[in-house]
Amino acid sequence: FPTRRSSDLVGRSLARSLGWLWDVKTRKLIAQVAGNAPMLAGVPFSPDGRLFVLGNSDGTLRVLSAATGELHRLYHLPPSEHLAANEMLFSGFSPDGSLIFAYGGIGPKVWLLESATGRPRTTLYEPQSGLSLVAFSPDSKYVLTGGQDGAGWLWDARSGALRTRLRGHTLALSAAAFSPDNLRLVTAAWDQTVRVWEVPGGQLVDRLRGHSDVVTSVRFAPDGQRVITGGQDHTARIWNALAGQHLLQFLGHRDTVTQAVYSPDGKTVATASQDHTARVWDAETGRELAI
Repeated sequence: FPTRRSSDLVGRSLARSLGWLWDVKTRKLIAQVAGNAPMLAGVPFSPDGRLFVLGNSDGTLRVLSAATGELHRLYHLPPSEHLAANEMLFSGFSPDGSLIFAYGGIGPKVWLLESATGRPRTTLYEPQSGLSLVAFSPDSKYVLTGGQDGAGWLWDARSGALRTRLRGHTLALSAAAFSPDNLRLVTAAWDQTVRVWEVPGGQLVDRLRGHSDVVTSVRFAPDGQRVITGGQDHTARIWNALAGQHLLQFLGHRDTVTQAVYSPDGKTVATASQDHTARVWDAETGRELAI
């Protein structure tokens, strides 16, 4: 469930590197935006919902107004950094809005820039494989980079120092999320498993097994006691994050569950699927409430 402020606006990304910015309340088109990458890699909004950032294959980051779609700031990656031809540049904001992160779809580096000035803060370098994801802790203190080899690297977002390496997954990381208190981290991978880790030490807390295909989504409940997952096996599941116990399974989707999230009060969950439906469920009983 997005915040109320950011839910007023929706950015849509498609092939041909075109995007449309809509006001959800009025259903009016605000602006059309275009990039020079093969396609737009999502439309990440700033935490306050006022800005969004688009990465381009020429190594630039465009920060645009969510109210008008007009260019607010234009940032460049360090001159020594080059992307491969037609390489997509993924980007987003840290939870506190102070940093913008960017990484290519091929290379092993993540660039962190100050969102207010574009000044480079640090570069995170994962040397052994390409990157599959980037995730920040809620307090923006830590950042996880996930590798195609299944390894996770936990960094200090301010200094760029490596805190620990997470070892255990055997295939590429597909999703990751920190607990609300910043003390635990959950990761999912193409190896069909989910793992819970301590932060910042990286000790393994538990392995969550039950999905029969790739796990595509992981999130903590607002109280940090439970985890919800979704996968290519068409199911979503709730787990006890401390004991590793499987609690609930949500059945009904006919294709991959791409997202599974809790409502802010933790009483309901929402799932989205490649079957072109979104469903709302009771988080305690598993009963479907809406489709």
